[in-house]
Amino acid sequence: MSTRCHVIFVDDYGAYITYVHSDGYPDTDAGILARLVRFNKWLREDKYWGMRFDAEYMSANWVYWCKRQKEKGSGLTLGYGFSGVVFDFDIDSPISDGDGSKYIPLEKLEPYLHGDVEYLYFVYRSHDQNDPMNWYVIVANYNGYIIEEGSLKELVSQFVTV
Repeated sequence: MSTRCHVIFVDDYGAYITYVHSDGYPDTDAGILARLVRFNKWLREDKYWGMRFDAEYMSANWVYWCKRQKEKGSGLTLGYGFSGVVFDFDIDSPISDGDGSKYIPLEKLEPYLHGDVEYLYFVYRSHDQNDPMNWYVIVANYNGYIIEEGSLKELVSQFVTV
């Protein structure tokens, strides 16, 4: 059974939604967080684009990088692609629920979300001025309820050993 997910790159201009057909869980070396770390390292090789966060550029390169990993024999499936772009997505949108849990309202994104995903990953510009590539990531379930959030480095240290 495949664990489907969306990796959504968000900046001041909008949300760029990508789809991953399998291995969409947050943990293990094949999971999304570990892949985001490897993708991040690949981007660091590009001295100009690697250090700035442009969600459109990131999302396009994420799909390209994932497909290239398959060509290199990584065992990752070819189920990657774009689902949509939402230009008026509020980047400061997490809301607290009455029971203390937080969620991201998905109304604007829903027309572009696959109906059978387990996880949503929202990838934002880093909050760390000293390390612009230490992206801020929100891991949410299919309803938008936040499971975990923090810098990419923090989340990887919690979920996987890369």
